[in-house]
Amino acid sequence: GIDYSLSLLEAFKHNPYYSNSLTLLNSELAYIPLQNYSVDKIFCYGVFLYFENIQYAIKVLNEFDRILKYNGEIIISDIPDINKKVAHETFRKSLIGEEKYNELYKNLHHLYYDRRFFLNFFKSKYHIEIFDLHDINYPNSLFRFSVYLKRK
Repeated sequence: GIDYSLSLLEAFKHNPYYSNSLTLLNSELAYIPLQNYSVDKIFCYGVFLYFENIQYAIKVLNEFDRILKYNGEIIISDIPDINKKVAHETFRKSLIGEEKYNELYKNLHHLYYDRRFFLNFFKSKYHIEIFDLHDINYPNSLFRFSVYLKRK
């Protein structure tokens, strides 16, 4: 696993799913210290929404492409849908009120994506499937999507 936060990596070592056979790297996703074509699968959940801008997302996708083996797979999930941004913000405000929403989220930037961004970025090298999230226990899933990529 890779995380920018060293404290989260240390906390993960106390998780029941942790095993000494796992490799944990403290790294930024745009500069992963792994060899080219060295990874079978990449699973990235709830990360892309926190990127500062689309240029950083492009760097990360290029890095994923660099380290993924031929026939490798990528799943990127919990991606905010730009076409549902207004509905998402309206939904959140309806739960806590506009004043509380503005107080809680004034400094929390979420990056929203157009699905075509992923389709266009990977179309020549990957088989791509994009699907909506549908988790009744996670209300934000109504406004998010996932991308599955398999290298050709």
